[in-house]
Amino acid sequence: MNIITKEEILNKIKKKDIEYFQTMYYEGASFDNNYDGLDLKKLWEINWGDGNDWNVAFKIVKYDIDILLEGWYSSHGDSEFNKVSIGIPYEFNETRYRAATQADMRDMKIEELLG
Repeated sequence: MNIITKEEILNKIKKKDIEYFQTMYYEGASFDNNYDGLDLKKLWEINWGDGNDWNVAFKIVKYDIDILLEGWYSSHGDSEFNKVSIGIPYEFNETRYRAATQADMRDMKIEELLG
């Protein structure tokens, strides 16, 4: 078996060979497995339900390259990726809100009193 080189991988990204990376994901990365002689590890996946965005990131361990696939998701099995690029990790913090309970209000008042 002839293992694909790092340069060939980068060239496939540059040429936007989505089909190659989609197959790589389905046959290898989705199972933290091997594909084309390369050790793959799934890093992250998110979808927002039928007909909505779907993003997948996986690592080609041998070359330390993170791949990001973007597309749309279908629970009926006809999901599709339409973009491939090198991925980079980042952190995202989000502040959310919920209705305050009586206990929350009590604690806020105690904090105000204690100053």
